[in-house]
Amino acid sequence: MAQFFRFTIAKKLLLGFLSVGIFTILIALIALSNLQRLNEINKRIIERDVPLVEVTDQMIEALLAQELFERRSIILQSPEMEALFWKRSEEFKRLLQQMGNLPDVHNLPLDRLTTFHEDYNHFFKTELETRRDVSSQAFEDHERQIRRKQEELIQLVKEISRDARADQNEKSLMTLSIGQSAFWITIGLSIGGLLLGIIIVLTITRNISHSINQLKLSTWYVSGGKFDQVPKVRNQDELGDLSQAFQRMVQRLKQVEEERERLIHNLQDALAKIKRLHGLLPICASCKKIRDNKGYWNQIESYIEEHSEAEFTHGICPECTKKLYGISLDEDSHPEKE
Repeated sequence: MAQFFRFTIAKKLLLGFLSVGIFTILIALIALSNLQRLNEINKRIIERDVPLVEVTDQMIEALLAQELFERRSIILQSPEMEALFWKRSEEFKRLLQQMGNLPDVHNLPLDRLTTFHEDYNHFFKTELETRRDVSSQAFEDHERQIRRKQEELIQLVKEISRDARADQNEKSLMTLSIGQSAFWITIGLSIGGLLLGIIIVLTITRNISHSINQLKLSTWYVSGGKFDQVPKVRNQDELGDLSQAFQRMVQRLKQVEEERERLIHNLQDALAKIKRLHGLLPICASCKKIRDNKGYWNQIESYIEEHSEAEFTHGICPECTKKLYGISLDEDSHPEKE
């Protein structure tokens, strides 16, 4: 807070905007990060899991169709059924190749699928070449081998389909969890950002308004003649500079006021002294001495010089000159001896 008081008003406002801006950017980054994760998960579901489930369903359908055409071909000895069998076999291989082109399929048993399917085709081809009697024991044993291999192949494809569906469900739950988490985090950060903005705004406005109120109160006191009530502003911003200038002005006004009081006091003393000279002065009828307030008799010259700004210079009048020296002075001040 001490460092905060040293900032200018512009820097305080900028700091407030930056704090709220950083918080807003943080919220945006978290939201974008969660959206990116959701996009990656959905992309994996769309590009891998969903196509993998579709491919496995089509592979199972192709295997069941092969079984159907295999039975008809052996029982009916029909070349058309045999051709359809191999057509379905090529379709299975195409689907197997399509599965291998999907992303992130390195953990799928593609080699086992290929081997099982080749063994299945080999059993069918062997059966066509031997042309055993369908009622013979050898034919039944060979058919059981074909069925067993087909069941293994179908079971392996179903496992792949089941894993793909489980992975898809897991990712769907993950997207739901990420979405809920992102929602609450965004709500929390938004509320936190709002509260932070309110706190910063209140702090800045309170700091500025407190300084202004201090200056206003000090102005009111100074206008009433109370020069000791200077503003106590700790800020080192523009209001702090204004407070220091105000304090210097108050000190100058105080000095001017003290000088004015001294001048008034001196004038009042001088006026009082002048008024005493205009009052009744006890003066001796013979020697012309004046009695002061303490009862002492003073020469008239000393008394007047002490109680006024007048100064005396001595001379002698014509009457005293004639009386003392027997010399009379004419109008042009030339002495005439009698």
